[in-house]
Amino acid sequence: MTRELKPRPTIYKGIHMRSRLEASFAQWLDSWPFLHWEYEPCAFASEGGQYLPDFRAEGFRATWLDGYQRVYFEVKPSIFGWQPEWDALTCTTPEMERAAEQESQLERKMLLIAQSDPTALLVIARQRKEGFADFMQVVSFEEDGEPYTEPLELIAGDQDGYIPAFAQAGAPAVPPWLPGYWKR
Repeated sequence: MTRELKPRPTIYKGIHMRSRLEASFAQWLDSWPFLHWEYEPCAFASEGGQYLPDFRAEGFRATWLDGYQRVYFEVKPSIFGWQPEWDALTCTTPEMERAAEQESQLERKMLLIAQSDPTALLVIARQRKEGFADFMQVVSFEEDGEPYTEPLELIAGDQDGYIPAFAQAGAPAVPPWLPGYWKR
């Protein structure tokens, strides 16, 4: 059985954050000085519920879209949701079913943003045990009415003005874009 983690409120650059994980994510966002981010920027609501995203960041690129993108991030610990090692199993347990439902509920809530900001990217950043995060884009609904996610790969920027960008998993590793595309 997975133990529940209790978040530890933290202050990062004068901002009261709900957890150390969120503060670590803010520090990660700050590693690119030309990205602008806000913590818990605004709530989204509909008759179906409400949702407060952890972060909104401006200035990312997405290889399949033109221009700079607005990205809403939900930051989760490594034990959140479906675990990759479960993919090889042939049966499910109640813990696995709860994790899948927890993830599905979050995806449905995140899609509330799309009603107000349809061009924004919706991304779940789940902490990795061996690195910072795995990124999953929350995409609209499948035919059965359930939201789904697609894995994203991060093309890291650097301090010389090359901005970070998201690529859909399986996209070419070498970008076929014009020179200077990534330059800020």
